[in-house]
Amino acid sequence: MSLLRKHLELVSVLIAAIPMVVVFRNLWAQFTMWPMTDVLTHAVKLHFFQTIGWGGLTQQWNYGVGYVLFATYPPGFFLIAFPIMQFLQWVNVSQTILPAMMVSAFLLVVGIIFLVHRFLVKNFFQTIILVSLVFFNPLSINWLFETGRFPELTGWFFFIPILGMIIHHFNKPLSWNELFWIGFLFSLLMISHPAVFTMALLAWGIFSVLTFTNNSWKNSTPILLSVLLSSPWLIPYFQAKKDLLLSTYVGYHLEASYIFTNFFHVVSVIILLFLAFRSRDQSHPLSGWWTSHAVLGVITLLGIPALIPFFNQPHQVTYVTYFFLIGIHGILSAHPAFTRGIIHRAVPFLVLLFLLTSVYSAAKFVDFAGERDIHTLYGSEIDTLPSFIESPLTCYPECGGELSYWVINDAISSTDNFSPEATPITIARNRESLSRGMETGDCTTIRLSLQNLQTKTLLAYPAFCPTLESCGFSTQETNHWCISPVP
Repeated sequence: MSLLRKHLELVSVLIAAIPMVVVFRNLWAQFTMWPMTDVLTHAVKLHFFQTIGWGGLTQQWNYGVGYVLFATYPPGFFLIAFPIMQFLQWVNVSQTILPAMMVSAFLLVVGIIFLVHRFLVKNFFQTIILVSLVFFNPLSINWLFETGRFPELTGWFFFIPILGMIIHHFNKPLSWNELFWIGFLFSLLMISHPAVFTMALLAWGIFSVLTFTNNSWKNSTPILLSVLLSSPWLIPYFQAKKDLLLSTYVGYHLEASYIFTNFFHVVSVIILLFLAFRSRDQSHPLSGWWTSHAVLGVITLLGIPALIPFFNQPHQVTYVTYFFLIGIHGILSAHPAFTRGIIHRAVPFLVLLFLLTSVYSAAKFVDFAGERDIHTLYGSEIDTLPSFIESPLTCYPECGGELSYWVINDAISSTDNFSPEATPITIARNRESLSRGMETGDCTTIRLSLQNLQTKTLLAYPAFCPTLESCGFSTQETNHWCISPVP
């Protein structure tokens, strides 16, 4: 029986590891192209990091006002990817930006596996199961890998040890040394991904309330320390935020049309309710922990965080990943005998189900990248822009990801950017005016808006060529753009 159990664990580990292999195999295929996802906005930030450095000002984005690197976006992932890119350049790899990002993502996953084993579960089998279920389920594959949200992956990397130290100190007080280490991790998390920092703050708040003693004032130490250590980034961030659309950004909204998000949200709440119910009469030290998260899971499922400042910044998927991580960890560690029964019966089938959907999702990487790859969409048009195009240019309605490609490969400057929340309010207002003019055919408004944007070339969708021609603009129409020099 023990031999069968050992073999079952081995098979389950192998099954759980397959989605990881498939994901990174297809990431490599995707990153040999220029996929039109969040990968591109991170690629251009990594390019800026090399050309202008942290805090440098460039006019290639938001021309006329400029774009300050890392003034509105955390630098954590790029601090990891940059030395890898430098190493790839040193060994004469021709294309370094996208491979450096992929290698960084791979190292982060390896690091997450190590940290889960070190801080959350000691059994290697449970470690692989937890990482696979939480970070390689269909939702996470789409959210973190297909769309290239590697900064958030970096946030989860730093979140794991914080969560582990919280869970293991419900029965014993944290020493000053441990509090300072947690504060240091909080600061790294802050400059990696503020949305995941919000999840860590939520976990720390619940922990502090549940373990309240006369010395609980010490629990404020990590937060104060993290603010102090991250202040070189945090202070410029708040200074810049007031002049950007970022000041009105709300990330939380229920994805009613996205089945994976709501499925995992509901499953997470069910798991947490189950853990809270099963531990209610057992005086389990984590009973209050699970009950608190079950209540919060229901609150988020009702969409209430969208109404609460600060907590309305993280996306629903970030909340779902957090609750799912808490729930899966509880299932794997809370009740050894009961959990063993689940592991040896249900988990292999659950992992197999995730495997089938994950592999299907990951297999779409190549098709997804091919369908939305810049080269496939635009061919030679994007490799070599027409010679008469003069910077700065403005795209209408938008450039999309190809703008990042132009910035890196053609040194184009634009009034646009591929990071909309970082758009200066002054530019946003002029673009709104341009939109009104283009939609109504108001030539005066179009010309005035382009003048205020300091635009030299307008790239509009072909459908707007007649409007521009009626306003006296010369146009050259391609398959994808109506190109108009602005006098």
